[in-house]
Amino acid sequence: MNQVVRRATTWAILLCTCVTLLLVRTATAQSTQGFDNSAKALATGTERKAQNNLFVLEVNLKPPRMISVDITDPKTGIKKRNNVWYLCYRAIRRQIEQKQDQSDTTPRNIFDPPPTNPTTGKLSELMFLPEFTLVTDDNGIQNIYDDEILPEAQAAIMDRERQVFQNSVEIVGPIPPITAVGATKLNARYGVAMWRGIDPETDHFTIFMTGFSNGYKLVYGPVSYQDLSQLVKNSKLRISDQVWNGTGNWLTAGELGNLFDARKIPPPNAIDAVWYYTTSTDRLADGPPPQIWRKTLIQKYWRPGDQFDENETEFRQDDHQGNTHEPTWIYRPDNVVFQPLDKPENTKLPGKDPDQPNNNIPKPSEEKAIELSE
Repeated sequence: MNQVVRRATTWAILLCTCVTLLLVRTATAQSTQGFDNSAKALATGTERKAQNNLFVLEVNLKPPRMISVDITDPKTGIKKRNNVWYLCYRAIRRQIEQKQDQSDTTPRNIFDPPPTNPTTGKLSELMFLPEFTLVTDDNGIQNIYDDEILPEAQAAIMDRERQVFQNSVEIVGPIPPITAVGATKLNARYGVAMWRGIDPETDHFTIFMTGFSNGYKLVYGPVSYQDLSQLVKNSKLRISDQVWNGTGNWLTAGELGNLFDARKIPPPNAIDAVWYYTTSTDRLADGPPPQIWRKTLIQKYWRPGDQFDENETEFRQDDHQGNTHEPTWIYRPDNVVFQPLDKPENTKLPGKDPDQPNNNIPKPSEEKAIELSE
């Protein structure tokens, strides 16, 4: 009898455990709604001080998926079957988490006040303008695919996902109100990015996402460490400017080696590294135009390419070595060069003069060298 009771008790405990685990997993699934891959709204102290109207949105991603859809050619009116890759996302505005700034400097961009509406004089609304670029990288060959507006695919995606998603045009508008951590109701925007014509044999690809932050830097470079030292001597580099050597975080120039303090030593590999540095708008008329670098979210993926049997379940965030790629905030250069309105037409172009460092823009194949986790 005791043995029967013990067995019944054991089974009851196992049953309760299974039910509890099921309820926990169900609750978790309901709370995330499948947006399990998350990038927090992060900004360093240096970023916050340099840009007083900075916003960074929390971005939640679903896994990339594929869907086969008949899409009408607008020129011919003929429908053709397309394999569409898509990424569903959720954007939430949080109070920005600020990493501790260990520097003893207080950089502040006092020349770029928050933008105002010219009619009302009130602060302009911060706008949400997401853009998505998918870049494949296989055997040293890169192909770039921009997010497309595909209404027929969008309708099929919403039917499949059982949720309303806006495309990258429909979703444009003011950034959402702040949602407190732990709030039961999210002031979220739900969107979908879509691509077609992607090489089915693609193994490695990266998705670049802009518009989830208005963070930017006006950047010169690459230059040498000796160039930086000369810029300091010529009062062209300020202690509050930011510098970067292609790895780690941007630093204020006052933190970097012996640039502003001769008692210190240069940083490791200072001579061999290439350096980038920021400027402010009050100095633009005195030199060549800088490059705009924008705060960008990237997510790397891997899949075994197969042109005969494409399968969305093969999308992975881990690589062949088992390393998991999390969504990462970086600063990435635009293709446009910042031109001030009052810039003289005969401004000298960048050259070898340390006062006018070379402003070569990294090519797409060099983007890995400028990826920066904040």
